[in-house]
Amino acid sequence: VDSALSAALLKKAGWDVIGVTMPIYQNPNETTLGIEACNAIEIECLNIDLSDEYDRTVQSLLPLDPELLNEAKASKIRRGNIRARLRMITLYNLASAKKGLVVSTDNYSELAAGFWTLHGDVGDISPIQALTKSWEVPMLAKIVGVPESIWRATPTDGLGVDDGDEAQFGFSYLELDLMLLALGDLS
Repeated sequence: VDSALSAALLKKAGWDVIGVTMPIYQNPNETTLGIEACNAIEIECLNIDLSDEYDRTVQSLLPLDPELLNEAKASKIRRGNIRARLRMITLYNLASAKKGLVVSTDNYSELAAGFWTLHGDVGDISPIQALTKSWEVPMLAKIVGVPESIWRATPTDGLGVDDGDEAQFGFSYLELDLMLLALGDLS
């Protein structure tokens, strides 16, 4: 929903927007939702499967990090960060080729929780960085015409660490946002 909302807002502002799905051994439904979002907001959509590049990168890092392939959560997080950084390399190369910009799709909730990857999530412009994930992002997505299947989908970073964002946190985005609002209300 974050990517779809960001793309829809930029398109409504008059930008030429290209949506890019970049699966890396990802649930095919997540890629399908990305393509559905591009079609619904009527933007160009590229699908670049980075699975082979991910495999090569992980293999090249094994001599430095022999634990990278184990199933410990710390190893899964490191592999997830590799995925995020490969995606950002791809986006910045495409943006450079098109003389464009890369859009950050992080929202306020993710940023405040530290739920992002350095050199893997931050782009050139950040249209939704001040919006809470639990209600502002989905409501605005609904208003600008993002399909319901997308703004109601289980939030996931697609990095293979856990079964969605909230499973990684151990609490819901609503609980996080209520806490953030309470912390911001301290006088």
